[in-house]
Amino acid sequence: VCDGPDAYRGHDLNCPENNDDGGDCEDFCYSTSIVDRATHETLLSAAQATEELILGDDEMSLPIELGFDFPFYRQQYRALRVSSNGFVAFDYRSEHGCCEGRELPDLDFGSLIAPYWEDIDPTSGGTVLYGSNSDTFILRFDAVPHAERPAGGDTTWNLILHKDGTFFLDFERAIGDGGMHTVGWQELGATQYQMLCHGTGSTTCQYSDITLAMSYEPSHGRDECGVCEGDGSACLGCDGVA
Repeated sequence: VCDGPDAYRGHDLNCPENNDDGGDCEDFCYSTSIVDRATHETLLSAAQATEELILGDDEMSLPIELGFDFPFYRQQYRALRVSSNGFVAFDYRSEHGCCEGRELPDLDFGSLIAPYWEDIDPTSGGTVLYGSNSDTFILRFDAVPHAERPAGGDTTWNLILHKDGTFFLDFERAIGDGGMHTVGWQELGATQYQMLCHGTGSTTCQYSDITLAMSYEPSHGRDECGVCEGDGSACLGCDGVA
């Protein structure tokens, strides 16, 4: 159940709040927690980011194999593409996303996770690295500066995906430069999404020395109050449950 101060339900545009019968709706409960630094080090050592990814300014990479099936909303993914502007896409719908972080949901983009989406330029400095093993994939932007405003500082962060569907946004330094930044994710049809922040980075979207753990579990529709147990058993009219 999505409850408590650090848990929230992903938005589903197919499931308006007044949808009393549940219908074909499917929600995903995301629980956010801050990971202690010891766990942070364990996560980073689980899969070493040793392969360098060469990206131009405003470029989307070719598909990169994860090494396992990653469950994300209703889909299973075995590969992703990396945008030089600070997000990953699991499908071919999404472009490179220049020149600012978009407000989610965005129908021009498909299934994606945006650790720090802004106008970032790997050709101006820093390194993009990745690595994986049988159950963990890590992507690292290491000291990659903002485009056109390098005085705004560089960005260093890790995206860590685990085969159970949990993912981690690990920020060592992500300070805005006045451009529009997005931290969030959305599913393939852009109907379910979550946006942790969308702002200029001067007063919002600033993260340093913090790891956020994102874990989710599917619910099966909504009851008349908009709340479901994970297996649908507490839902009125959800998946045939009376």
